[in-house]
Amino acid sequence: MGLIESLTFYHPGGKPAAAIAPIEDVYFTASDGTRLHAWYVPPQGRVPGDPPAPAVIHCHGNAGNVEDHQVFSDFVSHAGLGVLLFDYRGFGNSDSCSIISRGGCMCDAEAALDYLLTRPDVDRHRIGVYGYSLGGAFAL
Repeated sequence: MGLIESLTFYHPGGKPAAAIAPIEDVYFTASDGTRLHAWYVPPQGRVPGDPPAPAVIHCHGNAGNVEDHQVFSDFVSHAGLGVLLFDYRGFGNSDSCSIISRGGCMCDAEAALDYLLTRPDVDRHRIGVYGYSLGGAFAL
C-alpha cells in the first residue's frame, strides 16, 4: 500500500524561491532525522518589545510547496498571528524521500509544532493549526 499511496496521493512541487522579508526561511528536524524546510511569516502590526504572539501551523495541501500555499494563510498573519508554513518530506526544500507516507507527513507536522514551541517570539500557550485540503488530515 505504501508505494501506491505515495504515487496516488502526494504530488510535491519544485523548490520554492527564497523567502522575502519579513518571511523567514527556517529549517528543523523531524524525530526520524528528516530535515524540513518552512517559512515563518511573522504577525503583521507587531513591534519590537511586544510580548510573544499567538501562532498557527499551516499544514498545506497536496501538490506544490510553501511558496504555492502561502497565499492560503495570508489572512492569519494579517490578523496578528504568526504562521509556520512547512513542507512535508519530499516537498520543496525539505529532505527528499523515496516514498511519501501518511506516517512520515504526520511526523513532519509534529516536528513543526516542536519547532514552533522553541521560538521566543511565539506564545507557546496559544498555538493553533490550520489544515488546507490534504493538510487537514495532518492538522486534525
